Amino acid sequence: VQSEDYIAVSYPRSPELVYAILAIIQCGAAYLPLDHEYPSNRVEFMMEDSNAKFLLTGKALSLSLPKCSNTILIDDAMASLDQYPSIKLQTYVNPENIIYLLYTSGSTGKPKGAKISNRNLVNLLFSLVNEPGIKEADRLPFISTISFDIASFELFLPLFKGATLVLPDHETSNDGRLLYEMLDKEKISLLVATPTTYQMLIDAGWSKKLPLKILCCGEPLPVKLAKELIKRCDELWNLYGPTEVTIFSSCKHIKTEETLISVGRPIANMQYYIVDEHCNLLPPNTIGEIAIGGDGVGKGYLGRPELTAAKFIPNVFSNKKDDIMYLS
Repeated sequence: VQSEDYIAVSYPRSPELVYAILAIIQCGAAYLPLDHEYPSNRVEFMMEDSNAKFLLTGKALSLSLPKCSNTILIDDAMASLDQYPSIKLQTYVNPENIIYLLYTSGSTGKPKGAKISNRNLVNLLFSLVNEPGIKEADRLPFISTISFDIASFELFLPLFKGATLVLPDHETSNDGRLLYEMLDKEKISLLVATPTTYQMLIDAGWSKKLPLKILCCGEPLPVKLAKELIKRCDELWNLYGPTEVTIFSSCKHIKTEETLISVGRPIANMQYYIVDEHCNLLPPNTIGEIAIGGDGVGKGYLGRPELTAAKFIPNVFSNKKDDIMYLS
């Protein structure tokens, strides 16, 4: 595995999945997360489109995944670790290297691979460590499917800070009652999820207040749900951002029931511009399109130069050479 390779990973949520992803990154390569519950033709398309060099998976899962001549079984790799040196890799990882390739279906229905660099992700983590904030004592569960961009945030934020990453099993992450029991039992203090998941928790019987900071993302946060969540947690934050600009690009603290729910302000080193169809800046309180600039703007789409050129355009508001922005 070398710098700038794409390495597919499909494995249940577990410590081994975390090891595999970190190992790929340490080689300077990029991981391609594959949800084994996706239709086989979609998984096959992603493997072929990315020209993935290796597939990291488990014995049982390998039977249901597309055949790859370079398949590494994580179970076997873990069993043979004592054959390899334990010294740290000397590989230099370029910040501009792609760290992960995430396929989004978009409006056309044909999946397109969004390329996110190490620099993009590190900017996000540095910013969100400060606001909404995470402490070393925090405990955060990894509940998203690995093919959802939020999963990368759940995985890296606690490790980045030295907090605790909690790994619930597949059944727990999909069952409101079991998930609620886990919040209490595992003393979860920080939770990242969609409004649908929070509604599932409330429907499953969550009524008491918990010492919990909630980050809500992935879908618009309904006012009614926000009111219910404020009663049940210490802090509520609304996060927004397209996959192409590294998971989240803005956030807002929803402090009271009267707080206007919006996408909030851009995170560190990110900028939002409201523009017309000719990319002219619009005056305040005017409806337009959001153009997003800054250090979180990804590297475009893999093998889709025309689509990349249409969505990732020169940032006319920046004086930095070759700066781009994303038209959301």
